[in-house]
Amino acid sequence: MTKPKVRAKKNTRARVEVMTITPEQATALLNVNTANRPLRQGHLDSLTRAQREGRWHLTNDAIAVTGLSLEDPGLVLNGQHRLYACVESDVAIEVLVLFGADQDSFTVLDSGIKRQARDAIHESHAAAKAAVARIVLGYERNLVTTKTTHGGSAATNDEVVHCFRERPTIRRVVETYTLGLKKLVRSPVGVLAAAAVFFSVDEKAGHAFLTSLIDGAGLAAGPVLALRNRIIADSARGRANAPAMFVLTLKAWNQHRSGASVARAQLRDDDRAPPVVGYSHNPGTR
Repeated sequence: MTKPKVRAKKNTRARVEVMTITPEQATALLNVNTANRPLRQGHLDSLTRAQREGRWHLTNDAIAVTGLSLEDPGLVLNGQHRLYACVESDVAIEVLVLFGADQDSFTVLDSGIKRQARDAIHESHAAAKAAVARIVLGYERNLVTTKTTHGGSAATNDEVVHCFRERPTIRRVVETYTLGLKKLVRSPVGVLAAAAVFFSVDEKAGHAFLTSLIDGAGLAAGPVLALRNRIIADSARGRANAPAMFVLTLKAWNQHRSGASVARAQLRDDDRAPPVVGYSHNPGTR
């Protein structure tokens, strides 16, 4: 016996409209934002920056309300972070608005597979390039320490991709040195991110630094050899996390450039990534 087909519930009230929401309208909508999840400050800050800096994009992710108009919006089910950012940035934003949303749909919102920054970088080594860009962005915001994760930055995918596209050295160092560095450390993202910083200052000297670090041939005692020994030792112990490797490599670069005599690459638990002479996006300069 053939089973009858079960049809999905049809919402005859729902409609979708592209609208420009002003800060005043966003404020009015937030007054009926009583059935939503808690705000996430990092995400709110990222959206506010994007709106202020003109990096806002219209997407298919709609502001969802149960009512049928902005004058009678019912409840806000989706989009509260964008609305709060609109108020904070004091910038009108173009968004998709879903009117007449079913209140029961709240339980299935945002339950799909989340897109990552690497999904927007359609080329080889996309994951590594996105990870490097995230650390570089966190560094430029003075957020990277040995204790941070994911570059220490609650950056949006858009911000990470924007950083990658603005910093051509990221692509070059990832494509050129990833395989060589994997001889020393399983995941070389931290070292690559540091290289992306100092390559923009002096690419020739950066190449010499990295190639010496990778092959170790004829290395005399000094910052590069000390860094190489530390990377190998930490990797063997499973301690080669990306932020720590980033801080270590930048410190070694600075020591190498200054001619410092270093026997061991040392790192404290709370070390912050140091500024690099000549880097145009050093922490605090943006």
